[in-house]
Amino acid sequence: IYYDFTALPVRDQLPLLIALRERLKPGGLLALDVMTPHNAVQESLKVTVRESGFWRPSPHTEIHQVFRYDDPLVILDQYTLMDEAGHLESIRIQNRLMNQTELAELLLEAGLTPITWLSDLSGTPLDAASKTMAVIAQKNHSRR
Repeated sequence: IYYDFTALPVRDQLPLLIALRERLKPGGLLALDVMTPHNAVQESLKVTVRESGFWRPSPHTEIHQVFRYDDPLVILDQYTLMDEAGHLESIRIQNRLMNQTELAELLLEAGLTPITWLSDLSGTPLDAASKTMAVIAQKNHSRR
């Protein structure tokens, strides 16, 4: 949950779904949530000097860049951190943004049938304009 599935490289998403399906009992359920294209942001760059923060407890400079890639739609957050000694570290967090059709096709290809669509895993009914989407999918009976 919390969009971890779409943080995986795109090439790893179908193999993971297949592996999960193989481990489900007949009729077993899988719950996933994803960010939708309504969550797409513009590319950006922001530099912040911090005394401490999420990434480091000590003073550092944080360069936050957002990159957008299409086909498939992926948003990449890159944080470049520089401490007072000038040491650099980059942290990259990607999320593939998916619409309902894309997610349904991927699930079906993996042998999972979507049975419930929601805006989130807390049970909010699906809203076409939602920035997030959740699905409960069931293992197909036709696959091993």
